[in-house]
Amino acid sequence: MTEFLLAAEEIGRRDNLKQNEKEEIWLFRDLSFSIGMGERHGIKGATGSGKTLLMRSLALLDPVDSGQILWNEAELSPEQVPAFRGRVSYLHQRPSFFCEFVHEELKLPFSFKTFSGRNFPDEKLEEYLSILGRDPDFLSKSVVGLSGGEQQLVSLLRSLLLDPDILLLDEPTAALDPDTTGDVEGLVSYWFAMNDSKKSYLWISHDPAQLKRVADRVHVLAGGVLKEEARD
Repeated sequence: MTEFLLAAEEIGRRDNLKQNEKEEIWLFRDLSFSIGMGERHGIKGATGSGKTLLMRSLALLDPVDSGQILWNEAELSPEQVPAFRGRVSYLHQRPSFFCEFVHEELKLPFSFKTFSGRNFPDEKLEEYLSILGRDPDFLSKSVVGLSGGEQQLVSLLRSLLLDPDILLLDEPTAALDPDTTGDVEGLVSYWFAMNDSKKSYLWISHDPAQLKRVADRVHVLAGGVLKEEARD
């Protein structure tokens, strides 16, 4: 049996927008799912099916209404949550930024207590910029002056430089042009390949063709049920 890094054990999320006094409305319930080391998962489903809520639950950004999230096959205590956030990185399709320049934004997380013992990986950054075809001058650009696609690249770089065990990607290319979409897919694939199958990721996408490119296992969330698709 494969050991898992991250798992949902019979979790449920209510649909608070449709709740009424007579019955509880659930987006999903008794849902179980796990991510093992070296696995590439994809999830698709209709808008409103609960994909993002599932992802946010896995990232411990939202509480579950039933069930539990497990890390390294064990329930997390409140004291373990900061360490968990240091190993699991969540990438949203609309990232938030806090600094003026790209290089400041990339270095900011290393000032947080969770990452304070780590050195900033300058060589790894150079390597990633080369993969993206960006010059070092890119680091001196104003974040607010970047295109939406470039901002997503900054967000991805910020996550990868923290060396997570699991990357959670919530439709990261939904608003990007084909070239930048290729950049994102290429960098994530490079990160995965260069870590000798020790890293994993979960990628949400509306594009079946993209999921065929980036995932080995694809799941469909529909009617509150998560079901793995058979591979072609």
